[in-house]
This record gives sequence, structure tokens and C-alpha cells, in this order.
Amino acid sequence: MEDKEGNIWIGTRVAEKDNADTNKRSGKGGLNKYNGGKLIHFPETKGLNESDVLTIYKDNSNDLWFSTTSHGVYCYKNNTFVNYNIPASTMSFLKDNKGNIWLGCAGGLYRINPNGEILNITTKGPWN
Repeated sequence: MEDKEGNIWIGTRVAEKDNADTNKRSGKGGLNKYNGGKLIHFPETKGLNESDVLTIYKDNSNDLWFSTTSHGVYCYKNNTFVNYNIPASTMSFLKDNKGNIWLGCAGGLYRINPNGEILNITTKGPWN
């Protein structure tokens, strides 16, 4: 995903999961940013280092969203990562015109309100 500054963001998987031959495994997975000159990793951010980063989404405010397999989702806004504890792997994101982030997850549908509240729509939705 390209951000508004032209950096390229790349999510990768932990290599142990990709090759049956243990001698051919390399790479810790996680989030990387290519700024045109070098590849930057984020070792200080738990969940974005040495883990799987599956989906990257840029919303209509140019904020970046990253899904992980076991650390929820992260929003990158104003050069800061904010973590949201979503208990399921997120496959898709959508930001609506009210500022809600909708998440399609392995565990159902979730919504993050603009104030940061997380709601599991699958279990607490507007239906009987």
C-alpha cells in the first residue's frame, strides 16, 4: 500500500509457515516500510514484528490500518501506531462516512467507532 508521502508499506508472514524444508526458511514476518532508499522494520511494536501482517488498508483520511493474526489491528495515524484488540483475524476494512471502521473478520463482523469503542456486530447487532 502506498501512503500519502509515497512510502510503500508491505505486510509479510512468518517464514516458518511457508516452507516445509526448514533449511529454506528465512524471515521473521511483520510490517515493513520502503521509503525509496531503505526498508524499515518496526521491531519495537509488538504484533507488527515477528508476526503475520495480513491486510493493509488506507482509509479516506489517509490513515493506514494493518491486520495481524494474533494482535488485533493497528491504525497508523500521525506517525503513531494505535492497537485495537480485535480477537479474530481481519480480512477486510471499510471506513464509512460517519468515521466508523468496519472489519470483516474470521470471527464475524466488528466495528470500531470514531471514539475507539470496539463492537462485535455479529453478537450485538440490530437483529433478533
